[in-house]
This record gives sequence, structure tokens and C-alpha cells, in this order.
Amino acid sequence: MTRHALISGASIGGPALAHQLAARGWCTTVVERAPRLRDEGQNIDVRGAGREVLRRMGLEDAALAAGTGEVGLRFVDDDGAAVAEFPAGRGDTAGGTAEMEILRGELSRLLHERTRDTTEYRFGEQIRELRDDTDHGGRVTARLASGEEIEADLVVVAEGTRSRTRDLVFGDVEITELGSRSPT
Repeated sequence: MTRHALISGASIGGPALAHQLAARGWCTTVVERAPRLRDEGQNIDVRGAGREVLRRMGLEDAALAAGTGEVGLRFVDDDGAAVAEFPAGRGDTAGGTAEMEILRGELSRLLHERTRDTTEYRFGEQIRELRDDTDHGGRVTARLASGEEIEADLVVVAEGTRSRTRDLVFGDVEITELGSRSPT
């Protein structure tokens, strides 16, 4: 019997997990509340374990090609003369900035392209309710915003810090912001 995973979130973690599960014979469905892939977001320095994941997925070369072209960081004085330089590192770990730097939206696109033939994506959809149906062999039933119900062996919440779906599992969890703000 094929096992089914329902994953909420189509950014980075959701499609990466879908890829790994599908490679192991799972049926995977990803729901995303946004109507399409989101292309906004910050740049990501991909190093160490993250780079190894892309390498194992066969996406390392594509991510390098879609990268920002990071060459490093340079501090200049009022005349434009370099005062200090930190060139981008080569390989997985060296340097103040990474050789592989990619915009979040580009990485999301690459992961979606890699998984769209093996994973069902449902954009403009989200999980509204989760029920643990122990009488159905330990499966979970998810009711989507559309009213459709999906049975799954595994439900994964791959959403951001203000996840509505996570609240269905853990209730009202308090998030403590670390206060990273720019001075005024």
C-alpha cells in the first residue's frame, strides 16, 4: 500500500520533503494558501548541509546558475576606495559570504520544478481541520478550506513562524520575537 503525505507549505521545506518522500515511494500532496508560488524573499547563503541536500537532489548546478552572482562584501570610504574586503568563499563553507547565494523565490521555483511531476500541488488551498482517525489505521483526516477531506499517513506543516496550520496541532503557541530591528 502506498503511503500518503500531506504537506502544508510550498516554499522551501515542503517541496524538499515532497522530493525525498516521493523518491521513497510515497504519494505526496502539497497545499499552499497563496494562489501561486511566491517569488519574493531574501537571499539565502547555501552552505554545508543545505548545499549537500541540493547536491543529492541534483539541483546544485541549477542553483549555482540561478544564483545572485555573489562576489563578496566590500567596505569603501567616501572616495570609493576599498577599506576592507571579504570575497565570497569557494565551496561549501569558506568565506564571509557563500559562493552559492540564491534568492528565496528562485530556490522555491527550482524545488517546485523538480517535484511537480511527482507531487500534487494545490495552490489557493489550506488545511482548516485535522482529525486523528485511529479507527482508520492511524491515518489523519485533513479538511481543506474548500471542504474536501484528504486522508494521509503523515501531515507535515512546512510553513513560516506565524503558521495557522501549526495552531491546529499545538494550539495558541506564543512566539517571542528576538527584536532584530534597525535603529531609528
